[in-house]
This record gives sequence, structure tokens and C-alpha cells, in this order.
Amino acid sequence: MEYSQWKSMQDLERLNTASKDLHTFWAHLDIRRHQMETFWESHTVNKKAMYLIKAMSGIQRHLQDLIGQVDSQLGSLNSGSLPSSSPAPKVLTHPTYVPPKQDLWSNRRQGYIVLRDLERYLVKLARDFILLKARHRGGPAAPTGNHAT
Repeated sequence: MEYSQWKSMQDLERLNTASKDLHTFWAHLDIRRHQMETFWESHTVNKKAMYLIKAMSGIQRHLQDLIGQVDSQLGSLNSGSLPSSSPAPKVLTHPTYVPPKQDLWSNRRQGYIVLRDLERYLVKLARDFILLKARHRGGPAAPTGNHAT
């Protein structure tokens, strides 16, 4: 997405997209975590494996909290305007797609890719939150005429 397109997005659109994207990351993490749990159930479990599984669960909990915060902001913006055309789901459910079984290396690599992409996305999301804060508090970065009120 180009800067001008990103900057001209409406607040509802920005938050709706963030909510959907975070749900997607949560689902991908859930798939990877379940794959690792399944793999380690059939093998000797070591401390590193358990630590990784617990860490992924922790990341999912933090994502769930962040999704709740984004959805709360979305709800407060929606109360002053028309409802969103595609509301984000409120309850996180396990994905129905189950990828084929992979060897440990492939599973770890896929997990790494999801975590790497999540890190990059969270940096962009932080930028979005800074812009939203500036728009609604009248900060120096507040562009004129772009907020959805």
C-alpha cells in the first residue's frame, strides 16, 4: 500500500482491517501451536519444545487482548456512525483448516515466518495507532478532513 493511500484511509476502515488481520495472525499461530503440540505428544518432550509452545500460547493471549482493544475502539467509532460492513468476529475460534503434517523443521520454519510477519505487522499497526491518536486528539500529525465521525 502506498503512503498516500494509507494516509487517506478512514478510521473505521483502518481499525476494521487491523481487527481482521490480527484474527488471521491469531489463527495462524493457533495452527502452528497445535501442530507442535501434536508432534511433541508423539515424541520425547524437551524443555525447549514446551517453552516454545507456552510462548506461542502467551503471544496468542496478548493478541487476543489486542484484538479486544481494537474491537473496543472500533465499537466506539461505530457508535457515532454507520455500522461497519463486515464486523470482526468477537470470539476467537480454532481454525477449520488443518495443514498437512510436516516434519519438525518445516513446522518450525512456518512458525518462524508467522512470528516474523506478525512482528512486521505490529510495527505497522503501532504506526496506525499513532496516526489515529493524532487525528482524535488534534496532534501535529492530524491531517484535516480525514476522520470518520
